[in-house]
Amino acid sequence: MESARMVFESIINKNAVSWTTLITGYTHRGDAYGGLRAFRQMLLEEGELNPFSFSIAVRACASTGSGILGKQVHAAVTVHGFESNIPVMNSIWTCISGLLQHVMQSNYSLKGNTR
Repeated sequence: MESARMVFESIINKNAVSWTTLITGYTHRGDAYGGLRAFRQMLLEEGELNPFSFSIAVRACASTGSGILGKQVHAAVTVHGFESNIPVMNSIWTCISGLLQHVMQSNYSLKGNTR
């Protein structure tokens, strides 16, 4: 990813495809936090937004298991008007489902049960 990041940084006019590709690269290689850092950078730099970048950011949140990060990305989805986009909402439901599953497993373990 270092080489990909260097190429990305050399791009003068970053667009939705370049941002989404970077976020996807980190996330699909198992570095969800790297993907979320790139997503945050895209928002801070007012990069070109598209539903795919939001969808992959939500999926990155799901893989971290962080409800706080999930809430933050969901807020960004709403603020930027992607709450009615079907792929984005599918990703959000997947994230919520994963978080609920994590909570249920934690509660199961806390009661002394093992699998």
